[in-house]
Amino acid sequence: MRGAARPAWIAGLRAAVATMVPVIAGAALPGGAATWMSLAGFNGALNDRGGSYRTRALTMSLVTVIGAVGLGLGGLAHGHLPAEIALTFAVAVLCGIARVWGAAGAGVGGAVLSSFLISLAIPPGGLHDAAQRVIFALVGGAWAMLLSLVVWPLRPYRPVRVAVASCYRAVAAYADDLAARAGGGGSHDAWDLRTATVGVRSAIEEARAVLASTRLGRPGESERGERLLVLHETAEQTFVHLLALAETMESVDARDAALDVVLAATLGDVALAARRTAEAIEAERDAQRVVVRWSGQGLREAFARATSVDLHYEHAARLLDRAAQYADVGAETAESLNGGGDVPSDESRLATAAVARSPGFAERLREALAPGPLILRHALRVATVASIAVWLATALHIRHDYWVTITVVIILQPYVGATTQRALQRVAGTVVGAMLTAVLAGFFHNEIALLVLIFVFVGLCVALLPVNYAAYSIFLTPAFVLLAEASVGDWHLAGLRVVNTLIGGGLALAGSWLLWPSSEWRDFPEFAAAALRASREYLRLAALCATGDSAAGDALAPARREVATAAASMEESFQRLLGEHRGATLALKPAMTLQTYVRRFAVSAGALALSGEDEGHPAPGALAPFTDAATAVLDDLAEAIVERRAPRDFPFPGSVAYYASAVNPVAAARVERLARQLKSLHDAVAELSVVRAEAAA
Repeated sequence: MRGAARPAWIAGLRAAVATMVPVIAGAALPGGAATWMSLAGFNGALNDRGGSYRTRALTMSLVTVIGAVGLGLGGLAHGHLPAEIALTFAVAVLCGIARVWGAAGAGVGGAVLSSFLISLAIPPGGLHDAAQRVIFALVGGAWAMLLSLVVWPLRPYRPVRVAVASCYRAVAAYADDLAARAGGGGSHDAWDLRTATVGVRSAIEEARAVLASTRLGRPGESERGERLLVLHETAEQTFVHLLALAETMESVDARDAALDVVLAATLGDVALAARRTAEAIEAERDAQRVVVRWSGQGLREAFARATSVDLHYEHAARLLDRAAQYADVGAETAESLNGGGDVPSDESRLATAAVARSPGFAERLREALAPGPLILRHALRVATVASIAVWLATALHIRHDYWVTITVVIILQPYVGATTQRALQRVAGTVVGAMLTAVLAGFFHNEIALLVLIFVFVGLCVALLPVNYAAYSIFLTPAFVLLAEASVGDWHLAGLRVVNTLIGGGLALAGSWLLWPSSEWRDFPEFAAAALRASREYLRLAALCATGDSAAGDALAPARREVATAAASMEESFQRLLGEHRGATLALKPAMTLQTYVRRFAVSAGALALSGEDEGHPAPGALAPFTDAATAVLDDLAEAIVERRAPRDFPFPGSVAYYASAVNPVAAARVERLARQLKSLHDAVAELSVVRAEAAA
């Protein structure tokens, strides 16, 4: 399980430098140069999210260039209310649609829209002044890029090293979890086990994305890039075998204490080797050599001495042997990462997966503009509320009205629950920050002291953003109030910011509740159905793989990732549902059961795919009766949850021995376990249909 988010101190320090150098340099220039240069520098630094140089440079370039255009448009439209409202709506829609490109798109869109709204609120000195804003913003953004990519460079493969090393640390945490379970002689609840599993899968997918962006940014694949790709694949394959091991041990009818002790000790060695591999990957020089000393031999020898005859222990030993082969490839590759040498290429131990193609620009744009999607609804909601805020600020003659409009943009999220949480964090952080500013007002009036304070607060707000948004707001408020005070000498701006933030927060909440509200009870079934359909395809391929079908084996890894992605989307939807739900907690139980057993079903299907490698492949078609019936059930469950109806009757008899009679004992145990988990999924969908019917009534 991966640790909690930590402050990004280096990012905070870099953002402070990117913001404050333009403030100092722009003090001698006309046209509010310090304001526009520092704003562009701050936005550029804030949107440097790491990854490959190509990705970072592209993101920062977009923020700089489009943000500068936004500043120019805002300056030209100021004072012409119809033009202000029309441009606000258009810019907000375009920036909202940018969310289709994920976190980077949301960051770029938010920065551009905020820049436009700030420029819209500050009167320009004519066309010449509006043009100057564009030039100063380009200079400030270029400075942020120079600082991040040249003056303060990161090694090209450092982000990939860190991401891949995180996979091994997550695998180590998962192995520790398994060791604790084995040593205790029992198993955790499936919901508790989910945390460690999701942690590894998230780390693997994040590393895959970083690898993809890095490889796309280079004309040819370097040896170091190839080694990092191999390391990523070995981490995933080690994890897959540990998942199968966990599933195998869950199937043991009578646990043997002596064998469990040996298993726990072996898993402790697995975790230790994985952590040392992670350290070797991250080390730029003098990396310690990693030796994989564990395998299934110790468990096999203990099994030979034991009175237990449960074959699952013997199968667990074989799974450990294969996991050790992958771990050994990882250790050898980590050693060659710095010192050179050949990349281990034993294809019997490793088959490196290709990085999937990312959707293109046109494909993503069509997806965003299709009728009824969440992103388009959210973009229209932001545009409408921001336009209302611009009109209201003009009608009420609100000073520094951009604090109202920016609050609207920042607080509004695609979901009602997330918007409410962000509003509370923003308002609370702003109030605390304003109080901090008021205290500082009595002690610091010297310009140098103010610049030092601004530097500290900018660094703190950016560093704490990954940890807590409220903490980000606390330090963002005094930073920008002090910047404004340094220009106009008005200490009442802190209180004004609180008032404007409250107005903006109220508008955002009203817009979230009244304009196309996205209820998670409506959206969750779609995510759940997608996860069930992905599980259906994964089971089909796993069953074919268990019979020795090589084509199914090649397609299994992409199908496994599809299940993981769909399950993660469903779980994110459920977390949003928790924020919205105001009824009895019991009503959420079937949704929670669905999440749990989609993950467990995928683990069992993966274990089924591996069950024939050592025990002997069943005859082709031996699993077909079970697979046909199970996939039909999953199809029906997906349709039932979308159509808001109860599923059809569960087709399996009380025992599934009939379906498992033609396969080896290990595969038979997998089939029986899959049938039980499928029944849990069936019951959850049936219960969910009752809950939704009662809610509708």
